[in-house]
Amino acid sequence: MSEAEVKDILDSAFEEEALIIGGLVALYDVGNDVVSKLMNGLDAVREKALRRLERGRAKEHGTRPRPDFTPHPEIERFLEKVRST
Repeated sequence: MSEAEVKDILDSAFEEEALIIGGLVALYDVGNDVVSKLMNGLDAVREKALRRLERGRAKEHGTRPRPDFTPHPEIERFLEKVRST
């Protein structure tokens, strides 16, 4: 199975998880802070899985994995807050 196929499977699984959480949030009175923590946790697990996939690919090809220059979600939120004021 190619790296792209594995990434597609991971993305589909995490999308389904997000939809499940969204359904539960719609049915039950869940605070925004809980939803935020759940989604941040889910994002962290997804990023970890993608990094592991990248490391596996790098080992197979004898290359170093690319650095992850994706901004952390909390940093993005802070910058959005600074920019909006």
